[in-house]
Amino acid sequence: MSTRSQRSALARSRDLRGRRSRGNEEGFTLIELMIVVTIISVVAVLAIPSLSMGGYDRRVFTDAATIGEIVREARTRAVGRGAAQLLAMTTNSALNAATFILYESVTANPNGVGGANVPVSTCDSPTVWPGASGTATANLVDEYQFTGGQTLEGEGHIVARIMDASGTVIPDGTTAYLCFTPNGRVRYQVSIPNASGFNAIANTTGSTAATAGAVTVQMSRGDFSGSSELLRTVWIPPSGATRITSQ
Repeated sequence: MSTRSQRSALARSRDLRGRRSRGNEEGFTLIELMIVVTIISVVAVLAIPSLSMGGYDRRVFTDAATIGEIVREARTRAVGRGAAQLLAMTTNSALNAATFILYESVTANPNGVGGANVPVSTCDSPTVWPGASGTATANLVDEYQFTGGQTLEGEGHIVARIMDASGTVIPDGTTAYLCFTPNGRVRYQVSIPNASGFNAIANTTGSTAATAGAVTVQMSRGDFSGSSELLRTVWIPPSGATRITSQ
């Protein structure tokens, strides 16, 4: 073999050994891979509580937004259809539960065509709302509710409460009623929707300006003792033009 051929073979042999050596240097050992997997597992475990809290916070925002939507629906239907709308609201913080039911006041079509009903514009008589004495003259329109147990509200201890315009908290299990009229106004009542019991939303007890002139629905993760980690409030003024704030 010539000297030139020997040099060429030697160069190829060195190049091949160098490539193999570099390939070995660029890989990971089993121990290194195990260390990386362990670190990722620890970080994931540490992140779980934060992810859970984030999910509960988003649920507080979602619940409040949905409540705001059903209030807007009540006002829009009242103005658009010329029919009084009743929103019945009940909370139970011990069970992390709340219910919002929307009704529309109607009466039988005098012509009896198809058995259809026609809208009634008044919150008072002749309207008979569900829960009052007598045969109800109202149709169920919409409903939103959440309960505790194996839900985000239950797991995250998400609670709701209703406050009247004077800042008084409506007790758990007591139903508060909002009646939306075709003229764009809202009237308010507690316990039983009596025909003559609806009043205008107004601050009559000199309460703080924070709740004056508006019925509020508050959502919280935690409680309302001052240690709440998140508070989202749905404001319902006399005009029914609801808004939502956070703190």
